[in-house]
Amino acid sequence: MLQSWHTQHLVSFTPASVEDVVSAISRLPDKSSVADRLPVSMMTLLVAEKIAPFLAELLNCSTSAGHFQVAFKETFIIPALKKPGLDVTNVQSYCPISNLPVVLKLLARIVAQQLNSYLTSSNLLPSLQSGFQSGHSTETAILRVLSDLLEAVDGGDVATLVLLDLSAAFDIVDYSILCKQLQVPQGLVFGPILFIMYTTKLIALVEKHGFRPHLYADDTQVYGRCTQAAIPDLQQRLSACIDEVHSWMRSNQHQLNVNKSIIIIIIIIQHLYSAIVSYAGCRGA
Repeated sequence: MLQSWHTQHLVSFTPASVEDVVSAISRLPDKSSVADRLPVSMMTLLVAEKIAPFLAELLNCSTSAGHFQVAFKETFIIPALKKPGLDVTNVQSYCPISNLPVVLKLLARIVAQQLNSYLTSSNLLPSLQSGFQSGHSTETAILRVLSDLLEAVDGGDVATLVLLDLSAAFDIVDYSILCKQLQVPQGLVFGPILFIMYTTKLIALVEKHGFRPHLYADDTQVYGRCTQAAIPDLQQRLSACIDEVHSWMRSNQHQLNVNKSIIIIIIIIQHLYSAIVSYAGCRGA
């Protein structure tokens, strides 16, 4: 467990034992970085009696000081094509893949385990985020949103769904904002878990406008319902909601891709579902 002065504040990490290091290394994939002088396969053979105590001391010094040795922060960036068929001559067709040193991966695994335990026990993980959480998946996200939309139209209401697309969300996280929000040391940043915490305020923002949010990692769905007579009011509230979401994203260094964000309005016509797709609302944000 993580030590804290308050149930909502993360203050320090529990020192890792030699057994923790041995267990973490045994779960590492057999992949090494070019910067690694000792490959994972060799580390696994030597870890129990040779280097585990030294690695445990290194990791504990790093977490207590809030810094990690510069030599272990070096990584090799490999450009990977986002999907087949894209223009291989266009730099926008690629995403950067970091080939991290094995020691950095080891630290991330040990700290992420403690961090996730703290967030879970303190009930700080958002229930409306289906990404990177045990028991959640793309299926649970789809079922939740689809069920709520079908319930709305089955009851005779109009349902609206906004699909927001963030450009390179993980690559543009402002870590100074993130560390201020989470009160964790500057050098300890772990993408999936901390990205969830980075976007928790977005959920409260959407709910403030009377809409329901649901996220899967950086994919954000905003939806609501109303009677047909109340459509003008829903449009005004939705426009205000998207404007505020857009402002929040800009203030937190996120980039909303308006060209890929869409609004879907679902109504019933003679007991048939009809979907009307409009881009105007998001383009106006």
